[in-house]
Amino acid sequence: METISPAKMKIEARRNRVWSLYLQGHTQEEIAEREAVDRRTVYRDIQAFNSRISELTSTVEIVYKDAYDRLLAQIKEIQRRAEIAEKDGDAAKLWKVAAIYDRLLLDRFMPKQDHDMVKQENERLIKQMKCMIDFLVEKMGLESLDNFEEYWLTRANLEKWH
Repeated sequence: METISPAKMKIEARRNRVWSLYLQGHTQEEIAEREAVDRRTVYRDIQAFNSRISELTSTVEIVYKDAYDRLLAQIKEIQRRAEIAEKDGDAAKLWKVAAIYDRLLLDRFMPKQDHDMVKQENERLIKQMKCMIDFLVEKMGLESLDNFEEYWLTRANLEKWH
């Protein structure tokens, strides 16, 4: 770890004060007078902060672009899998692809503790849905599930518009 000399600490403290005053709308002359330094020193302090902000912005843009590129690659892979499943006419594979996509989004944009909570809730809902399907098959026969997907999609579309 690099040790910072008292002189550098003093300069950093002044730069922080200069930047704060500058952001509050004070002129360079007012800041120079208030800090008892030359106006050129104030100018250099402001330039130093502008340089730091540019570096930080550049770094953030690089990280954002990298994350965006990775997300696009994942989406393309999921779309490829969906197209294969669609060509096969396999609805179960399409649902699996959708689940993979949801999982990737969940992993990317939710904090870990929320992710675990959602996972537990999803597992509970899946168990409940399996039990409902078993109940329907037992009470109404296997043919009761024949039109379920069409019914569910119709209902989902109706709910989307209400």
